[in-house]
Amino acid sequence: MEIWIDTANDKFIEKIAELGITTGVTTNPSIASISNYPLEKLISILLQIQDGYVAVQVIADDYEGIVQQAQILHAISPRIVVKIPVIQEGLKAIKALSQRGVNTLATAIFEPSQALLAFLAGANYLAPYLGKIEDLGKDPLEVLEEIQAIKELYGFEGKIMAAGIRGPSLITECAKRGICAVTVPEGVLRNYLDDNTNTLAALLQFSSDWEKAEPSDLLEQNKVVSR
Repeated sequence: MEIWIDTANDKFIEKIAELGITTGVTTNPSIASISNYPLEKLISILLQIQDGYVAVQVIADDYEGIVQQAQILHAISPRIVVKIPVIQEGLKAIKALSQRGVNTLATAIFEPSQALLAFLAGANYLAPYLGKIEDLGKDPLEVLEEIQAIKELYGFEGKIMAAGIRGPSLITECAKRGICAVTVPEGVLRNYLDDNTNTLAALLQFSSDWEKAEPSDLLEQNKVVSR
């Protein structure tokens, strides 16, 4: 499963990228608006500090405008995935852009029917908004399962990217259901990456036992910290 970081915090992104566990970074107009950079600068930074993809959303809502903005973004780097809302004009644009080799992410999905349309249009990624789906009184995992069933039944290639994740347990729940990708806010990802207390306790025991072992400088001379 792919993990994407849903933030524009370049310091956090750079730190997490060093772990080698992420596929890319997602942004949207709201995230970009609260960053300290104009959009072109923000995109440049996000491409520099990690070697994965960067998802950037168009602001146009008509076919011509969406395609034009998508091509501008694609020209910056092939590592940019263009986020396009699942409206009729957006679906039309996704179809045209997929034929031109532009990677797209169908966003703002609330219903399996929208996902089906995005699959048919040729979107590379599809982003159901789990948190907002829950706000509507629906079970977000049930909606995900329905979308996953459609994908598997017809063999669609588009990757489901669960978005709007509000708790770390949902990441594992998505993985258990075979969801291709998740995009995770900074706070949730920090929580998910916290070192397990049982693992830390085991390391303390290892260290204690090592101190009782016969003296050896094998690991020390190679500056290996872990025991």
